[in-house]
Amino acid sequence: MNDMLARMGASATENPHLDAKTALRRRLAAVWAGLDLPLRSAELVRRALDLPELVAARTIATYVALPSEVATATLIATLGDRGVLVLLPVVAPDGGLSWRRWRQGDPLSVGLRGTMEPTKRGEDVSLDQAEVVIVPGLAFDVTGGRLGRGGGAFDRALAGRRRPSTVVAMAPDEVVLDTLPTEEHDQAVDIVVTPTRVLRPRALD
Repeated sequence: MNDMLARMGASATENPHLDAKTALRRRLAAVWAGLDLPLRSAELVRRALDLPELVAARTIATYVALPSEVATATLIATLGDRGVLVLLPVVAPDGGLSWRRWRQGDPLSVGLRGTMEPTKRGEDVSLDQAEVVIVPGLAFDVTGGRLGRGGGAFDRALAGRRRPSTVVAMAPDEVVLDTLPTEEHDQAVDIVVTPTRVLRPRALD
């Protein structure tokens, strides 16, 4: 047992970013739990739908939100009504993401990680087709940094793109920080939409 504890302690010391992220995720969970998410989500979705990038895009990849995330049902339905090709993620057994075409009325079912995803087969589409990718996150910072839930699925999906796309996040102001602990594999976002502002940190690169 002592050897096990020693190894755990060494692991945390060798990877301070991992330790900092774990502690931050715990604090952020409490922040999210205290928010009126239905109210915040409605305002965030309205602002996101007005972004020029979303208005112009013909193919948009997004996600079906968990109860503790910014709700995306209205966003997805509105994009469908606009005639946008909507891509939703499907979790593979190895934890990776594939992307499936969604149309109004298509059924959703619970996936491997508890998220809702399209059940219709034979409609997988490369993420490279999306002009805009809307991603979830526990927190973001003013430089475009993103903190996910720890699985790394969206980071891997974004890193695997062969064509550029605009990466958008919707977040309450309370979880947009000055800086986040980041690692080399972490993928930044181009736009962060909050109820009070639209940040475009990547435009300064």
